[in-house]
Amino acid sequence: MKRYLRYIKFIYKKPILILRVAVNYFRIYILKKDVLRKVDISLTFRCHCNCDKCSSFKMFNSETSELSVEEIRDAAKQSIILGAIQINLVGGEPLLRKDIFEIIKALCPSKVFVSINTTGLLLNKQMIERLRDSGVDMIKMSLDSPIALEHDKYRNSPGYFNKVIENLKLIKNTKGVRGHISTVTIPENIRNNKLFEILKIAERFDATLALTVPAAVGKWSNNYAMFINSNDRKILNELLEKHSLVTQDLHSSYKEIKCPAGTESLYITSYGDVIPCSLLQISFGNIRKEKLKIIYERMLCFEPLKKSVPICKAGESRSFIDEWLKPIANVSLFPVNIWEHPSFTKNGNKK
Repeated sequence: MKRYLRYIKFIYKKPILILRVAVNYFRIYILKKDVLRKVDISLTFRCHCNCDKCSSFKMFNSETSELSVEEIRDAAKQSIILGAIQINLVGGEPLLRKDIFEIIKALCPSKVFVSINTTGLLLNKQMIERLRDSGVDMIKMSLDSPIALEHDKYRNSPGYFNKVIENLKLIKNTKGVRGHISTVTIPENIRNNKLFEILKIAERFDATLALTVPAAVGKWSNNYAMFINSNDRKILNELLEKHSLVTQDLHSSYKEIKCPAGTESLYITSYGDVIPCSLLQISFGNIRKEKLKIIYERMLCFEPLKKSVPICKAGESRSFIDEWLKPIANVSLFPVNIWEHPSFTKNGNKK
């Protein structure tokens, strides 16, 4: 409850959003309907960084056009009809889009909580204020280590760490927008207490801290050494229980702690493909060819996504990884169409 109370000072100015949250719970508990909660929309896979762990590395396609403002507007409207109460803009680096402010306004900010994932390298006081004034409620940046040189090495960007810290300070002093840190919980950071040092940074700037479990995708394809174990998961769960600033998608679901990919949340790529999440790069359709409702219903019928588990399927469920991620690990261009996935087509198996 404490975790959600921190959002009230942003939601109170959005009475339509408050009403929509109430309607969603009515649809879930009374009407027994599946309801979408969050949609990630990738604006571009272009980026000025060259991060060692980039999950979207294999999704960049220079021969395909990025979604237009009108396509994003339509996707947002369809998402809201399906229940989405948060739209999260991701990349690549979304601030590389010259029409970024037009895009934000196209999301119907009065009806949803709007967040944006950015490297932070293009942020300054004026940019933060413009993002807020356009409708952004939360600005998300990544920290991979509490040690500046180590973080910058992972990102291949000297000065990156100090820029993030500078931005967190600016955001804290900017009324109407919240700071947020995302960190990939690699085993090293959990076991040597670096994760707790990152939490101290979040506390200093009153920023939320999102824990992302490492997965063998993108530049980390076939890198199963990065997986966390059951003891690591125990430590993460204790953090989530004790610290109201700490969050994870698993703990943001409507009714229970579960992996929300493909049921309560989905990801729309820069080219319109709809995948369960950024780590499950399997396409169930494209919004340039079909309505989002049809694609979402297709996901809901897919048993491996419907199965409720209190862990990240892409990073922790070994059975899911073995069947759905390992067979496509060496593909050069993602996402893979579900109809062409080896595990889906094997022996005529239509799971």
